[in-house]
Parts: sequence; C-alpha cells; structure tokens
Amino acid sequence: SSSSSSSNSRSRQLRAAGLPVAGGLLLLTGLLCAKEWPSRSHVAAGNANLQLFKDEPCNDGVEAGKVGLRGQNPCRIDTKLDEQVSDAGEKCSWTRQNCHETRCCKDAGMQCYEQGAAWAECKPSCAHAPDPVHWDGKNWSCKALGPRAPGKAPVCAQPGADCSESKCCAVPGTKCYEKTPGGWATCKVNCTAGIDLTDSNADPWTCNTLGPRAPKAAPWVASQCSASGQDCRETKCCGAPGEQCYVRDEFWASCKSNCTPGVDPSEPWNQRKWSCDTIGVRTPPSPAAPAEGSVKLASWVPDVCAAQGGNCRSAKCCRDAGMQCFEKDGQMAGCKAECSPGPDLSDVDSKPWSCKALGPRTPGSPKPSPPPNVSSWVASECAKSSEGCLESKCCADVGMQCFAKNDGWAACLNECTPGENRSAFGDVDAKPWSCKALGMRTPRPWGHPSLFCFAVMRTVGYEGDLMRYQMSKSAGIFACDQFEVFSNTPYTGRGTTWWHPADEDVVEVPLVSMYLGVGPLGPVNTIPFKPTYVGTSMDHTAGNTELFLRVWAKVKETGKHATTDWTVKVDPDAVLLPSRLRATLQPYNGLSTYIVNCNKPGMAPMMFGSVEMFSRQAMQTFFERKQECLDGLGWKMWGEDYFMGKCLDMLGVKRTNQ
Repeated sequence: SSSSSSSNSRSRQLRAAGLPVAGGLLLLTGLLCAKEWPSRSHVAAGNANLQLFKDEPCNDGVEAGKVGLRGQNPCRIDTKLDEQVSDAGEKCSWTRQNCHETRCCKDAGMQCYEQGAAWAECKPSCAHAPDPVHWDGKNWSCKALGPRAPGKAPVCAQPGADCSESKCCAVPGTKCYEKTPGGWATCKVNCTAGIDLTDSNADPWTCNTLGPRAPKAAPWVASQCSASGQDCRETKCCGAPGEQCYVRDEFWASCKSNCTPGVDPSEPWNQRKWSCDTIGVRTPPSPAAPAEGSVKLASWVPDVCAAQGGNCRSAKCCRDAGMQCFEKDGQMAGCKAECSPGPDLSDVDSKPWSCKALGPRTPGSPKPSPPPNVSSWVASECAKSSEGCLESKCCADVGMQCFAKNDGWAACLNECTPGENRSAFGDVDAKPWSCKALGMRTPRPWGHPSLFCFAVMRTVGYEGDLMRYQMSKSAGIFACDQFEVFSNTPYTGRGTTWWHPADEDVVEVPLVSMYLGVGPLGPVNTIPFKPTYVGTSMDHTAGNTELFLRVWAKVKETGKHATTDWTVKVDPDAVLLPSRLRATLQPYNGLSTYIVNCNKPGMAPMMFGSVEMFSRQAMQTFFERKQECLDGLGWKMWGEDYFMGKCLDMLGVKRTNQ
C-alpha cells in the first residue's frame, strides 16, 4: 500500500514488536533488499512517511517505471514479513543481558560489547578494563558485536528526579518506582504501594518498577582494585566507592574522586602535571540505604494519618514513629509496632486480627511504652495451660503461648522446640510438633512502680547457674516487669586500666548469646557484649567502669529503661525481692533520682553495686549527657558503682538516701 495511513499502521506494528521505527527499518533493509542494492541507508520521516532507502527505490516486485512511491512507502510489507521483524526484535537483548548470541540490543543507544568468548553485554560504552559492576574482575575486549541500537542512551535519574522516561537510576541501590500510571516516577531504595509519608502530597503510589535496580560494586572490587592514592595502571580499577583511575603521565596513575588537569595543589612536592585521562570505569558510589531516624515526615501526615488507638483502615497510615497500620478485618485496622495474627489480648473482643500491613510503616523507632492491660474476656475465652487452643489461638495463663503440633492440634505451652517429641510431657503420641506460634504470648500484668531489672554475668563460672535457678523460680530479676541478662566471655586482650585498644572494640565475628532456659515469659537468651580489661580500683575492688560502660550501651539499645518507672542493676549473687523494692521506691516515683543504699562506717554514704536503682528520669539524663562525665571525671580506676554515683551527682540528679 502507498497510503500514509498504512504507513502509520506499519509504524505501530514495529513498535508493538518491541522495536523503534528506525530499528525496524534497519531490519527491513536487510530482509528486503540485501541482494538488490549493496549501497543503502534508512531513515524514519515521522510516523507518516517512511523511506527505506536514501537514493534507490526498493524493488518489491513492482515494475521500476511504475513505482513512483518514494517518500511514502516504496516497499510492501506482508504479514509473514511482519512476523519475521517481530521475531528479530524479540531476540535482541536488554541492557546488561548477555548479547553474545543475539548481537543486538533492545534499549535505545545501547551497543553489544564483548567481554570474552562466553559473555557480551548491552551497555552504552565500554572500557578495556574490569567493569566494577560485573560479577567477575576480568578485562573486557570491548569488541562491538552487531550495530548500536538506534536512538540516544538514557541519562539515569538522581533521587527526586523523574525517571519515567529513562527508567534507570544513577545511585546504586535505588530503583525507578512509578507513582501514577504513565506519569511521575522517581528513584528510591524501596517503595510501599499507597501513600509515601515523606512525599509532598498524600496521593498514592502504584510502586510499579520501571527498569532494574542500579547496580552496586561487585564483591571482588574491594580486594582486586587499587586503594585510594595507589597506582592503578595495572589493576585499571579502584576499590574505594566513587573513585576513578586517573592518569598523571606514563609513569603514574592514581585512584581519586576527581581530577583537574595540571599540577595537583595537594602535592606541593611534585610539580608534574596530570593529564587526567581515565583508565577503566569509575567505581559506583556507596549504595543508598533506607533512611532511618533522620527522615522528615511531610506536614500533612498528622492531619491525614491515624493516631495510635485509632482506626487506620481508610487512611492506611500512622502518624506516630515506628507504627504500622495492621488490618483486623474488613472494617477495622489499628496502628501498632508489631502484630501477631489471631486475637489481640488487649482488644475489646476476641475477634482475630489478620495483621495484613496496610500502607507504609512510619519512619523512626516506636516510643517505648508499657504493654496494655489484658482484657477481661481472655480468662474465659482463651485456653488454659496444656489445653487445646487451635480455634481460640490464645492462652489464659500468664506467659503461655499457643503452639501448633500440626493442622489438627495446638496447645498452650511455655516453650516449644520444633520437631520435639512431647510424649514425655503427656502427649498422646510421639509425632513431632511444628511449634508454629498461633496468636500472641499472654503478657504478665505490670506492678507499680514498674521495674526493669538486669544482671551482668560471666559465661564461665558459677554465675550462670545462679541466674538459671532464679529463673526457674521466677525470682530475682525475673520477677520484675521487664528483665535482661547481659553476658561476656573472659577477656584475653592486651588492655590495661589506663588503655583500652581501639582495635579490640571491633567485633570481628558475631558475639554469641547464652541460652539460659525457659523463664516466666518464655525462652531467655543473654545479650552478649564485648569484654575488656578489668583491673583493681582505688579502693581495691574491681576497676570495671569501662566494662559497664559497654553494658549501659546495650541497656540503651534495648530501650526497656524508657518503658518502666525504675531501672535496677542487680549482681547475679544478690538477693532481690521486687515486691518489697516497689514499696521502697514508691515515695520517690517520678523524681530524677538514684538511691544511695549504703552508709558504711568510715566512708561517705554511696550507692553500692549489688543493687543499683535509678529512676526513668535519671536514666534519661545519664544517656543524654554521659559524655560530660567521661570528659570531666578521672574514672579510669573507679568501680562502676562509684562512677555512676559521681556521674549522676555531676549531672544534677538527686541523691536519695534509703
């Protein structure tokens, strides 16, 4: 056909086959006229007029004298040929795919470059060097296989820019996510369908991905490539993120983040001029990481999103930090930090929660808070210990969890080990338990004032047995509202009272916790911390301030000190009766204070380390201003109890003699 409408139709057919018009015409040139005219070119004159050859008409079987169709469509394309063109387009490779066999690329501006005999890749350019984002560190031959795809290679977008056209991102670790179909898209580390709490408005995101995630440096780069400032002429690559191998002259090239031709002012001893020619490919910068605490929420969030305790079913977002909107059913959803499918024991009824996450989790850490009170219906509607809980998915007794044996049975237990044969505990048969947790563990009601108690134990010696025995009786720290046990192994380093080597603070391998057994609220594992040298204090006790500074750092990480009225540090061999301690501390609840518990003759009253008691307000002051004590006190030869007392005195925390 010679009509422009047919020409338009043919353009659409080429695009539907996955080919740009110009790319499709190149294929047509080869298919139709390879034998007839050895000298040829192809152009695309808009969507309406297509001309396959610049100078000659195409011999499509029509008599040459009767053609007269140049400028419109001198060559006939039949259905069979359309299919051939479509097949050829499908065989071409996408960016960074192996194109060694196809020898053509689908994406605009891409060229198939060879690395070696087994691999070639579609990329915009190539350097005779290792490619930092490729999985191996072998050099590339950069031999071009086949023609370059027509069009201009896209410029990948930066975070915050529109990537809907380029469909690629410049920052490693980010991916192009769509907000509206066919509209705005931008580069982000991750995306949750729905509203984005940091966006300029509350319009929802589809989060459809456009293109691949921007690649980061391969693992081999750090070990194979040259370090900053080193000669990189041989390796042809740089190990540090964001650096490029720049040439000074024939005798030297170095890895730098940037280069200005001429004498380098940072090298006054060297007056040789840098050419700043490049060798190889720049190593990608450090991958983008999900933003944490410093994320600024959009101004509309408090007005649009639900508060804790409210129904977030419609908004699908929460205004409070660390909260996620979880679905209960078709009508109700609530903002929680965590959610276990099944009944919520603090809810108004026993109807189960699906716990399907609706929308994004609000950035930040949830505000520490005590657990809500268990509702009255739990005692009557939930199963008792060892009773079947498959239907209710909840337990009436404190500390119990509903564990499934299989699809037909579940029971309320304190602990369950997957694969365990519980016939010794009265089970009807020897079949193993899956131990899948159903619902939530029944919490223990808190006392008043509330206590977070912790102990620090050595993994070697008698202290582990002491802690296990107290735990088996739900006594000592295990009778407090919240508790933790911190542990460390014997110190084997080279430190002294005055010197704690910085390199020993680096954790080369993960610290291993110790399993103590089953406590009143389930299994108990210690929280390990890095040991250090403990010398002798000025009063001939343990000079363990440095050790306990590491413990206090772990205490802060747990966040439990912020949820209770008091934090209590207890030695493993100290007898603690929390019910009596509550009565002792009640008069001072709400004050910023610590308890001075010893009035030993011959010395000033002070806080002795067997049982140390700090109000929540005192703990907050210590964690906010601890550095003032480290800078202003000569604490190296002090015991940890003496240090804590002197530090809190210095920070203006009240001493309470008890």
